[in-house]
Amino acid sequence: MNILTSNYLIAWIPFIVYFIILLTAAFYYFKQETISKKFILSAIIIVLALLLAKAVIQSISTYYFWKNSALGQYLVPPYNEAYFYDYIRQRYFYPLISAAVSSFLLFLLVIFGAKYKKGIFELKEGGLAFLGGLIVGWPNFLIYFGFTILLAIIYLIVLRKLEKEIDLAPLWLLAAMLTLFLGKFISETTGLYLLKI
Repeated sequence: MNILTSNYLIAWIPFIVYFIILLTAAFYYFKQETISKKFILSAIIIVLALLLAKAVIQSISTYYFWKNSALGQYLVPPYNEAYFYDYIRQRYFYPLISAAVSSFLLFLLVIFGAKYKKGIFELKEGGLAFLGGLIVGWPNFLIYFGFTILLAIIYLIVLRKLEKEIDLAPLWLLAAMLTLFLGKFISETTGLYLLKI
């Protein structure tokens, strides 16, 4: 398998798994009006494992690609360990860490809002918000959060007409799906991709 084939698979396999996870979560939500904590935790573990596996595979792929090129061989260990490790850390592992940290902060915001500001969020939304943030990654996390706010406003104005509080659980899922499909386009169009660490 050559480098182009492996990069193609690395890009599409997680995308398909993420989409299946989001569809399954939506199915459970609309069937039972709730999603079990066990399902959300399992999905988060699967997503983290895929993100970590992707970073490791891309690092190994980069190493062998550079090692077998005329100039690249001088950028990998034993010639240039510091450059290579800095490169893979910044290119493959920092986006994973950024997605996890921003998703965790969103999780804390949702939990805080659910516990101390009644009517803003529900506790069950924390796990979905975290899962969605992990799936879309950084900097698409910003698009995901924006989609969630936009969908909540539309839902309030059009469907509920400001009568009572809304359940954001399906909106987190829909925002994650929209970001999964449109995130790259929006990121490149608006310049958000420049925020990639």
